[in-house]
Amino acid sequence: MSLLQRLYMIVLNTLFKVTGRISEKVRDAAVVVLIAAIELVSMLFNYWGKINGDSFGYKELFLVNTGLLCLVILFSVKEELKPVAWKKLLFYTWFIVGILVALPIPDMAGRGTFIMFGGLISFIFPAFYFVWNNRGDYGKLYRMVAIATVIAGAIFFIKCFLEVPFDTTAAYEGITDNSNSIGIASIGGSIASLALICTEGRWKYLFMACFGVFLTFTWISESRASLLAIMLAGAAFVIGIIRSTRNDGENIIKALASILILAVMTGAIIVGLTKVMTREEPFVVNSKLQTVLDMEDQDIPSAAEDDEDLDGMVDKFSKGDGTIEQLSSGRIDIWKYYIKHIGIAGHSRANGDPYIKERHKTAAAHNTYLEISYRSGIIPGVLYGCIAVYAAIWCFAYLFGKRKPFDKSIILVVLAVFAFGVMSNLERAVYPIEKVHILLYFLALAPMFESKKANN
Repeated sequence: MSLLQRLYMIVLNTLFKVTGRISEKVRDAAVVVLIAAIELVSMLFNYWGKINGDSFGYKELFLVNTGLLCLVILFSVKEELKPVAWKKLLFYTWFIVGILVALPIPDMAGRGTFIMFGGLISFIFPAFYFVWNNRGDYGKLYRMVAIATVIAGAIFFIKCFLEVPFDTTAAYEGITDNSNSIGIASIGGSIASLALICTEGRWKYLFMACFGVFLTFTWISESRASLLAIMLAGAAFVIGIIRSTRNDGENIIKALASILILAVMTGAIIVGLTKVMTREEPFVVNSKLQTVLDMEDQDIPSAAEDDEDLDGMVDKFSKGDGTIEQLSSGRIDIWKYYIKHIGIAGHSRANGDPYIKERHKTAAAHNTYLEISYRSGIIPGVLYGCIAVYAAIWCFAYLFGKRKPFDKSIILVVLAVFAFGVMSNLERAVYPIEKVHILLYFLALAPMFESKKANN
């Protein structure tokens, strides 16, 4: 731990001699732009794969976004870095997860992205935590992160809105190749907007409207997991509003009513506009029927690259016979298979995702902890889950603790952890540079690493 911090100090303090000549305002603005760029690249990744095939794959995504993240760390340095006390158990658990994930077990086939993922966990994100533990200004950090997330989300969904009008006959896919990607992309913007509503005074109505935009795209995508994640984060937001207004009933009601009314109005406007927009193409881009017709004329892509279309293969809001299997969109069968085949050692990625006989297709785990356990062994999967549990406990203590006054400036931490808690149990996305909500979760861990008692 101390050795790693010394390495960070040598590298970053040396580079700070150059970046320190740039004004702090410019450096902070660069951080916002860089984080927005990371998030925008991750949201457009699915789109680029749709139009360019394999020319921009996971390795390219890792290289681009890891490079941008390193620049975020560099421009975040405010003054000469000094050693800080970390929570040893949390750090060593985190570091071990990264090392075990990166180990080429049982072979190197297809493990390139997991090796890079392990490097992010063990070396890159701890550097980010170290820099901001030195600064200690977490309120400023999460304000910049939230603003960057709203900007990136706005750019992405404006592109979707202009290029692909809403089709009432199918779940909205936007510029991506499946509706679930739209729902997942909307999570980050939704929770970032809520955080800014809580912390920003002059601009709160603007962010209420932004929340309405993102929530609308979640709704029309028919992504139940994404909607559940936003609902849980929204519940945490309400608790934050109650605590930050010091239990003033009248102000609480006014605040929540304003948010609800403006969000609904914004959503109604978006849906109304997209219904009257027309396209020159002879078919609706996101039509499920056209997707089926297209698949007859081309090879079906390998599920090893991305298996997010599971929800898109069923009518998500159809009640049917109401079985758990149907309500879970086939996840139960998938989870059973993965649990049955998890062991100490991982599995090769040479053949992509395993074939699930009950689903008649290959499928990823649709659960982050099962995915890691299956690929890299049960130990890193369990440890990764323990960190998520610790983060959840930290957030509950933040929400319901007796700390006065209530620090609403870091409420984004709670919203990010809660949203990740839902999505990590229902979706396959693992990499923090692949999905915005995962990146927000990783960034939210910064204050949890710091041992304030030891530093004091």
